[in-house]
Amino acid sequence: MSAKRVCALILFLAAAMPAAAQPPAAPPPPPNPPMTSPPMGPSPKATVKDGKTLYQRIGGYDAIAKTVDAFLPNLIAALPKLGTMATGLADASKVRNRQMIVDQICMLTGGPCIFVGRPNDVTHQGLQITQEDWDKSQGALAKTLDPGAATTRLDAWRELAVGWVFERAGDARAVERYAHAVELDPD
Repeated sequence: MSAKRVCALILFLAAAMPAAAQPPAAPPPPPNPPMTSPPMGPSPKATVKDGKTLYQRIGGYDAIAKTVDAFLPNLIAALPKLGTMATGLADASKVRNRQMIVDQICMLTGGPCIFVGRPNDVTHQGLQITQEDWDKSQGALAKTLDPGAATTRLDAWRELAVGWVFERAGDARAVERYAHAVELDPD
């Protein structure tokens, strides 16, 4: 065997040995847990009355954005732990989170927005939200949309929206909110 062939064989074996000595590949990570919520989309109840969607009846995008902007401070006041969760977020992330909430409500009420976020059960997974936290958040929403303060047509539409939110949550207060909306604006 010539010296060239011996050198080539040694180089080949030297290159192949590290590949053969590698530990076996790690097992693949476990799959993500299955989503328990249905895909997002407009609520089947979004087009209910006189051919208008709930989105149109509550005043559209501006009314939703105004309500979310009023609701978030009430929510943080009711649940101080939310403030600490948001402490490390950049201002841009806070604005993005607010926008995701607006877009989700807009889409669910039949508006033209497209919500690109994850379903709520996935988003809130691991946050240890208790029934007490949920009750406080509903109280913050009720404070935001205080029925005693509702006097304008826009407030009537907000009452309708809150009734819809309560209805989706299985809360009996939905009937009260619907009734109050009719009192404010019988049309």
